[in-house]
Amino acid sequence: MKTKLILFYGPGSGSGKSTLSRLIYDVLGQKGVKTKYVAESNVLHLEAFAPYVAEVQQSNPGAVKVLLSSCERFIDACSQSDQVYVVDSILPYSQEEHNEQDFSDGSIFSDFNGDRLSAR
Repeated sequence: MKTKLILFYGPGSGSGKSTLSRLIYDVLGQKGVKTKYVAESNVLHLEAFAPYVAEVQQSNPGAVKVLLSSCERFIDACSQSDQVYVVDSILPYSQEEHNEQDFSDGSIFSDFNGDRLSAR
């Protein structure tokens, strides 16, 4: 299988991202495809996102360039892997799932300047 990353994105909780991604993960596993499932709540625990987590811990959750760079690092890591990653959302969890110190000012995208993460 050439695909290395299957990623879902959608509005907040309840849109079906996790349900659909788990279903695809299960089907690929049943077909013998080596897969790794990454839940939205675990994205920020991945090594690729360490620089962004550091920004958040320094009260700078609006560091979009760092977030985009982390996303690119994650995509690169997936493309070099021998397994398919199924991810139910690459952006950090929805607002209500963060504790108040993480995104208390709601400015996660306040300095967004139109940069785009391109597909590879």
